[in-house]
Amino acid sequence: MEIKEFFNTQNQIGVLMQHVMEALLHEKGVTPLQFMTLKMLKGRNKKCKMSELAEMRYLTPAAATGIVDKLVHFGMVERSFDEHDRRLVLLALTERGKQIVSGMDATMQELLLRFFQSISESDQSATLRIGRKLLEFLKTEVDSQKRK
Repeated sequence: MEIKEFFNTQNQIGVLMQHVMEALLHEKGVTPLQFMTLKMLKGRNKKCKMSELAEMRYLTPAAATGIVDKLVHFGMVERSFDEHDRRLVLLALTERGKQIVSGMDATMQELLLRFFQSISESDQSATLRIGRKLLEFLKTEVDSQKRK
C-alpha cells in the first residue's frame, strides 16, 4: 500500500478544500475557523456553554472566547446567561449566523455533488465507505489522546 501517496493526496485535498472554503467564506467576511465554530453551534440545536464549545472544537477556552467575540461583533452569535447560574455564558446562533451556515452548507454540498456525479457508482460507494472508516478511526484516536 502506498501510505505516503495516500497521505500526500489527503493533504492536498485538505489544502484545496480549505482554499475553496476560504474563497467562499471571504465573500461573507468569515474565516474557516469561525465558520466551523458557527457550524458546531448550529449542530447543537440549543444554547451551548463556552466550555462545551471549546471542547467540541479542541480549543482552549481563551481561543474559543476570541473566536466567539468576533462572531458576536459580526452579529452571528449571541451570548446570554443561564437563568439558574448567571456565571454560565450560553451561546446561540443569530438568524444571520444560521443563514451563513445554511448557505455555505448548500454551496459545499453542490460542489461535492458535482464531484460525485463525475465518478462511477462503485467509486461513490467506495469513497463513502472509506471516508466513514477514516472518520471512525480518527475519532477513536482523538478520544485516546484526550484520555492521556
